[in-house]
Amino acid sequence: MKIKNPRPATFFNFRVLAAFLLFLTAGMLTLFAFAGAQPDNNTQTIRSSRWLTRLASSVGIESRAQPGGAVKLDKYPVQRPPGATQPPVGPYTGPVRNLRPVTAVRSGKLRVMRPIDPATVRNHYHLEPIPPKPPTQSGGPRGPQQTTAETVASAPSPTGLSFDGVGVGLAGFSPSSNPPDVNGRVGSTQYVQWNNTSFAVFDKTTGALQYGPAAGNTLFQALGGLCASHNDGDPVVSYDILAGRWVLSQFVVGGGDTDYSHQCIAVSATSDATGEYYLYDFQTDPVNFVDYPHTAVWPDGYYMSTHVFNPAGTFAAGRIYVFERDKMIAGLPARMQSSDLGLEYGFLPADLDSLTPPPAGEAEFILSPNFTLTELTDSFRVAVTWGATPTIVVTPGSTILAGLGNAPCVGDANTSRACVPEPAPAQTTDYVDNIGNHYMHRLAYRNNGTQAAPQESLIVSGPSDSSDSNHGAVEWFEFRNAGSSNTTPTLFQSGI
Repeated sequence: MKIKNPRPATFFNFRVLAAFLLFLTAGMLTLFAFAGAQPDNNTQTIRSSRWLTRLASSVGIESRAQPGGAVKLDKYPVQRPPGATQPPVGPYTGPVRNLRPVTAVRSGKLRVMRPIDPATVRNHYHLEPIPPKPPTQSGGPRGPQQTTAETVASAPSPTGLSFDGVGVGLAGFSPSSNPPDVNGRVGSTQYVQWNNTSFAVFDKTTGALQYGPAAGNTLFQALGGLCASHNDGDPVVSYDILAGRWVLSQFVVGGGDTDYSHQCIAVSATSDATGEYYLYDFQTDPVNFVDYPHTAVWPDGYYMSTHVFNPAGTFAAGRIYVFERDKMIAGLPARMQSSDLGLEYGFLPADLDSLTPPPAGEAEFILSPNFTLTELTDSFRVAVTWGATPTIVVTPGSTILAGLGNAPCVGDANTSRACVPEPAPAQTTDYVDNIGNHYMHRLAYRNNGTQAAPQESLIVSGPSDSSDSNHGAVEWFEFRNAGSSNTTPTLFQSGI
């Protein structure tokens, strides 16, 4: 039924006039933008779009964001949209074997792309996954625990460069998701930082901002599809030190009931993070939620660890993916392989951190906190071949008698992950997410010898408890390997 407006036609329609003025203002700003030189970081464009949005809101005109943006305020929006239904939960059958090569799209130069403002968002609903409960029973010896210092020592003077990264205070940035999933990587001349929904490129010598902040899906506009319209977060920045390439990726969640999870991967065409990229859209699972992706560089592939949850949000398996590195650095059609690791959770693949590669053909390392017992580490080796009939072989190793202790707050009144209290002036209800029972990205691999006579080191850290219930601690480990694809790394040293 239509409802007529009771106001006489001669009345002044303020909203129509406001809309006209807004349109006129936008047109003038557009003309001015094209008349002058566009700044490299496009911060003025972002400020203008926010000003127009606020002006529209003040007169009652709602601005509806177009596809492209990020999940706002929380990584997992829990409010089910009208008409949304949960897909049926069937038996878990493991990864789908799909060896179809994915064609790349070459982007233009990032430095001249207009950044998408993460504040202009479109939410994409999906269920929040239910993480498994972390282990609490000790399975091995525990090193000395960190104690609270009686006095706080003065921080040493910084010996390197200090500058504002992606966050509050950087022009053009606005907080839009929680947790921030902060990560970054250093390349030959640049530093790239990506905080869940915004990334930026900095000169690593001067700290100067070269591009951004911009929504992650800015990278994938030339690709189109889900990677261009979603900015769902969980980003990872990697640097291929052997090829001199950036590997930037984030996931897509909720693409559809039969097209649910994707991984969007951008591999730079050169060592310049503001240059061109080869863009790939890999479907990682048609029906399950592939969460918590963490990428790593190895000579035979780009590896990625993930947690797989079924449509009801229940943890199903840890899964490792491998992407065809040689093809991706050339912008050629590339394939993906994957394998489940059972109930492994919080695990990482080794990320090459030295110019000296591992011995030729050596299998990749996977290290994981034991799913059942603390102070233990599970190890795996993963070997892949490509060629006409690609293969992936996962070989479990011996359990290492060292690993993370209890997660912070285990046994406390607040037993959720977000349980670590912050000091004043934070509110008493402000807590830090401890991500217990996870090794933290990265598992850094260095060959300190030669390929013929390797000296292999793997360094990783993670959150652990300390000597009292009000503090968490960071526990770190260095493992060494004998230089073979058939050996299990052993503990060399650790600390907390």
